[in-house]
Formats: sequence, C-alpha cells, structure tokens
Amino acid sequence: DYTSRAESGTRRFATGLVAVAEPRGITGLEIGGARFFHFIWPISGIPASYFTEFLQGFLKQNLAPDRVHDPRFPSGTDEVGISSNELVSVFARWVLPHSGFELHGEYGREDHAYDARDLIQEPDHSRVYSFGARKVFTSSGESMTAGRVEIMNFQLPQLARYRGEGEIYVHGLIRQGHTYEGQLLGADAGVGTGAGSVLAVDHYTKTGSWTASWHRIVNQEDGNYVQAGILNPRSIDVSHALGFEATRFMRRFDLNGGLTLVRDFNRNFASDVTNLNAIVSVRYLLH
Repeated sequence: DYTSRAESGTRRFATGLVAVAEPRGITGLEIGGARFFHFIWPISGIPASYFTEFLQGFLKQNLAPDRVHDPRFPSGTDEVGISSNELVSVFARWVLPHSGFELHGEYGREDHAYDARDLIQEPDHSRVYSFGARKVFTSSGESMTAGRVEIMNFQLPQLARYRGEGEIYVHGLIRQGHTYEGQLLGADAGVGTGAGSVLAVDHYTKTGSWTASWHRIVNQEDGNYVQAGILNPRSIDVSHALGFEATRFMRRFDLNGGLTLVRDFNRNFASDVTNLNAIVSVRYLLH
C-alpha cells in the first residue's frame, strides 16, 4: 500500500470508461472515446470517489488538490492530480461497405490540460497517436490477399524542449502499476518514449496462410538537444525487421514456420546488432 512518496507501494486501483457511437446514415463508421485512471492504493483504504474519477473534468485548474503524505512535509502537501495517472483518447474506425477497405485512428493524451487556453495552444502536450489502414486486393471463394499499414507514435514532441512532458507509462508518483503480471497495459513499442510501424501483406486460403512484413520500432531515445553543442548520433535505439511466416492446415495438424531478420541500430545507444529469429511449431487437433 501507499505510505509516502518514497514508498508508493505496488497495489493499484483502476477505473475507466469507453463509449462508442455509430452515426446513422454512415455505414461502417464507429466513433468513440476512452478514459482510464489508475491510482495509488492508500493504506487507509479505497475512497468512494475512486469509482467515479473517470467523470472528473478534463482541465486541471478545476480539480481539487490531492492530499499526498510526504515525510519531507509532516503537515502534508497539496498537489493536483498527483495520486492518479490519467489517459484519455478519441478514436474512429471506418469500414467501407463492399470495398474491402478499413481505416482507423486514435489520438490521446497522458495528462490533463491545465486550462482551455493550454489545450488550444498546445494540444500535443503528452500526446500519443496512431493510424492505420487495411485493404483487400484480391478475394474469391478460395483465397484472399490483403495489405495493411499501421503507425503508432508516442515519442516526445518538440514541445519537450521547453515544457515538461508526461511520458506514456511513466508517472512521477506511480512508479509501478503500468503492467499486469509483467505485461504492459498498452502497446509494446517502447516504454516511456517510442514509436512503431508495420507494413505487411497477408494471404489466406482454405489450406493455410502466409504473411510478409516489415516492422520499425523506436525502442528508446536518449537525445538532449536543448543545450547547444550536444549531439549524439547514437541517441536513438531503433530496430528494423523483415519477416515471413506461413501456416499450413492439414487433416489433424497445423504446421507453422517463420523467419525474421532484425537489425537493431544503436542498441542501448551503443553498436548495431543483427539478430535472426526462427519459429517452427506444430499443433495437433484433438477434434
């Protein structure tokens, strides 16, 4: 349980809300929003207000300060929004009828805006975005071939040069709780700051499938360009991967195999590294 800033505990309370609407007259369009909070777990127990925090205002100036115990200040300290980590996003998905084409996107923030002026002036503060598309090129009763592209980005924007940023999966007080049994509560394309993209072709038949893909992942960044003269050519750890994977359906077995070539540039901000990953698997169907 939480006892102080120095001992923030590892137990967390989470609450959230997702709402999706399908506008009348526009077939295949979905528009929605999501809000998620996770909180410290006070040693005194969970207050009733935790259950409805996802309904609180979006502007920090309208929020009451938290009373967070800090041993450095025996009388207590008041700060706004420090006992919880907030994420909010809006998203849309449009599947065009009879065309085999799908488009989707999402834009979110890791923290509140201070006031309406702040939201209008700097909407990219603590932001994350993704968008993607998928298109079926050929389709018949026997097979289907489709292409897809997706980009996700939560690298720190240029605004980070002059203003502190609330990085994704990072919080000043809640240093644990961004995972469930070690698995991230979100995308795995980097932690704190990162980006990922994929370009792939998928082919499906009655007897199996195959996928050819290219992935790019920004694993971590360590660049500091605020002060003049600091320029590190190895400040971005980024991986490129080319892969091919195929599955064959047999009467009682599914056979799967794949090969992926990875080139990690500036791994851990040091030298380049190459890796070759092979996968072979067999699944037996009981029924």
